[in-house]
Amino acid sequence: MKPFTTLAFLIAACACPAQAEPTFKVAAVNAPLAYIASALGGDAVEVVYPVPPGVDPAYWQPEPEDILKFQQADLILLNGAGYAGWTNVVPLPRARLVDTTASVREHLIPVDTQTVTHKHGPEGDHAHNATYAFTTWLDPEIARAQVAAVADAMAQRLPDMVPGLDERSRELEMELTAVDAVFSQFFSDIAERQIFASHPVYQYLDRAYPGDIVSLHWEPDEDPGETEWQSLAQTLQPDRKPLMLWEDAPNAEIQTRLQTLGIETVVLSPMANARPFTTLFDDLSTQVAGR
Repeated sequence: MKPFTTLAFLIAACACPAQAEPTFKVAAVNAPLAYIASALGGDAVEVVYPVPPGVDPAYWQPEPEDILKFQQADLILLNGAGYAGWTNVVPLPRARLVDTTASVREHLIPVDTQTVTHKHGPEGDHAHNATYAFTTWLDPEIARAQVAAVADAMAQRLPDMVPGLDERSRELEMELTAVDAVFSQFFSDIAERQIFASHPVYQYLDRAYPGDIVSLHWEPDEDPGETEWQSLAQTLQPDRKPLMLWEDAPNAEIQTRLQTLGIETVVLSPMANARPFTTLFDDLSTQVAGR
């Protein structure tokens, strides 16, 4: 290489802008925690959430490249309550793990550990055998504790962002207060009605608000069978205007048969996607009429 060419190359190299510092990476095992991390961290964090759309993260099995993403993250957010069982058998750096429900362990709801196999989503058949009900974020009080746990972990590792972190924490608190108010009104309005649920995922709502939810194991796209239909019909109390909560809208055939039994359908997704908590109740007012 000629001397001039070498000098020109060195000058050009020095003129290039310095590469930005790597973004602080926060890995989350479920969508609510991914949302909390994004809402709290803003542009200062990169949220790692490799669960494919439409897959139940509670039973998702990561590929080796997904595990590597978690292992390389600066923080790894766990839901606790037996959620994401794969984290118990995969080596993850303990110093970076944050159990977001550790401070409210006594408020978690124990469940029958009898294994019930069913399916929803492309992951196919899977079994519910957790020790605790794990949709913890459906109780605004527990969700507040999870927000606080994530905020504390970020503050310890990213002290320069604490002022902005405090403000974003307050914004999430306000969001959860709004959720609490809407849920309180909704469940107060339907407290005298007979309430069913297509799956046992609403235990924290059942405890936090008025009413009594009876859980089934029905899929939105699969007829439960005549025995299940007859069992449901025998338990109905028509004078209590029954309704059924669903994670996803049931297909037309199921919807029609529920209507013939006088059962109203309400879709209340337990946040399968990373999105604001307020979307939990966005459609409730339009779905339930005349209650």
